[in-house]
Formats: sequence, C-alpha cells, structure tokens
Amino acid sequence: MSRANLLLLALSISICGLVTVGVGGFLPVKRRRRKDVKRIIHFLVPKHDLVKADGEKDLLEKYGISKEQLPKIREDDPAIQGLNAKEGDIIRIHRTDGEIFYYRLVVR
Repeated sequence: MSRANLLLLALSISICGLVTVGVGGFLPVKRRRRKDVKRIIHFLVPKHDLVKADGEKDLLEKYGISKEQLPKIREDDPAIQGLNAKEGDIIRIHRTDGEIFYYRLVVR
C-alpha cells in the first residue's frame, strides 16, 4: 500500500470512524476512551460542566421534561473527555459569557 493510500485511510478513519474493507464495505472502528485526557481550552469551544444529581432534578422540573427528551452528546465527544462523564449524566454548556446554557444527555 502506498504512503498516499495509508494517509487517505488514516484520514477516513479519523473523520467517520470507519475502515474501508474491499469494494464498498465498511468496518466500524472501536473508539477508545482515554482517562488521562485534559479538558479542551480553546476560544471556539464553550465551557462544559457536569450537572450535579440534585441539579438534574431541578432542571428537569423547571422545563417539564424527562432526561430522554434532552439533546444527546456522545461520551467520547472531545469537549467532555476531561469531565469523565458517564452515560446518563447531564452536561451544561455555557454560551455567550455564561449567560445562556444548553444541556445535553450523555449517551454511548
């Protein structure tokens, strides 16, 4: 396999998480979760926090929804890697200088 083909294969794996197998076939790549990853600090990435258990109940009552109705975020999302979030946790995303919050439910 040429160096250009290897680079293209590595790029396709990193973009879509799939490895090309033969003609037209795809094989999913298992994503690994690193425990030692630090939080991403960049001006384009808003601050992400875990919502505490007592805060979850208040949040859901305030908006009159259940956990499953929240928008989802994958537990291997780079923005929450440093939080050690588990499936079922709720993430608070701070936007525009902390005045506006968005909430996401962590899923696999």
